Amino acid sequence: MYLEYGSLLSIITLYSFYLKKNKQTNLIISLFLLIIFSKLFFIYLEYINFYINHFTIRDESTFIEETKKLNKNSNLSIFLIGPGDYFLYYILNLFYTIFKTDISIKLVPVVFSIITFHYSYKLAKILQFKEIYIFFFILLLFFWPSNFLFNYSATKEFLQTTFLICVVYYSFRLFTKINIFIFLKYFIFLLLFSYSHRGFEVIAVIHTASLLSLITLSKIQFKFTNLLNLVFISLVSVIFIFIILIFFGSLDNF
Repeated sequence: MYLEYGSLLSIITLYSFYLKKNKQTNLIISLFLLIIFSKLFFIYLEYINFYINHFTIRDESTFIEETKKLNKNSNLSIFLIGPGDYFLYYILNLFYTIFKTDISIKLVPVVFSIITFHYSYKLAKILQFKEIYIFFFILLLFFWPSNFLFNYSATKEFLQTTFLICVVYYSFRLFTKINIFIFLKYFIFLLLFSYSHRGFEVIAVIHTASLLSLITLSKIQFKFTNLLNLVFISLVSVIFIFIILIFFGSLDNF
């Protein structure tokens, strides 16, 4: 137990130094520490059986047990990973393989919270929020009751939140400047997001089609002569989405 907590605290400390090195204020650093230690506190309360999160206890127990079963399988293959539950099993298994304790599985969402915080802050900066607005934006994002209660538990929600924030951030980056490296990062996080829940691949396609349409439209001067271009782009996007839906099985996937 001490090894996994020590490793996590080392990551937290290093990231705090990273924030300080990049001249982030004590207000933002304090908010980061408050977020992380609040989640650790609730995990500790569950560990000593003082508190039970009835929203997630059933799913989390299932994921922990299935992760341990998966770990016993000596024929693990990355090609067996599928969207949804199995994708989460493999991520949790990476940590369980190292530490071999149930608490190490429960600490995985806290590690992902660091990633979520990082990209939330970068998103607020690219939107040119003032620092006080950045503070309240991140505060509401992490401490909104439903978000907090679901995202400190080892269920699929923490993956969805993390990868969605990353996708949104790189969407704004692409809207600002088309760059092959930014697009590659966008695609990687979009792929991870689509694997975080069954059916999310459809959302990923719709999001990408919408983003590319908006980027294209932003380059067009809005004149009456460009109306046909607008209609054509919209029509192609809709057709592309329906083709993907049919490719994945049926329109029921929508």
